[in-house]
Amino acid sequence: MLRSPTTLERMFERLGAEAFQDERLRKIFEALRDVGSAEHVERVAERLPPDAVAMLDAMLGEPDAILDLDRTVEDSLARLE
Repeated sequence: MLRSPTTLERMFERLGAEAFQDERLRKIFEALRDVGSAEHVERVAERLPPDAVAMLDAMLGEPDAILDLDRTVEDSLARLE
């Protein structure tokens, strides 16, 4: 999801930071929204506490973890809304 600008835009349109129970994910979401793109990962990471940077690094280290990105995002958004 972090590598797909279209997916990020859908998330920003449909979710607020309060949808994330994990504080690290909430901080990542807010930083992505504030920076406006995952293309500038270093700018996103600069806004995060160390534990959220570690989570961001782990997520970026698994680019093929999700097989069907669109379906996974839609299903996840539907559950969160």
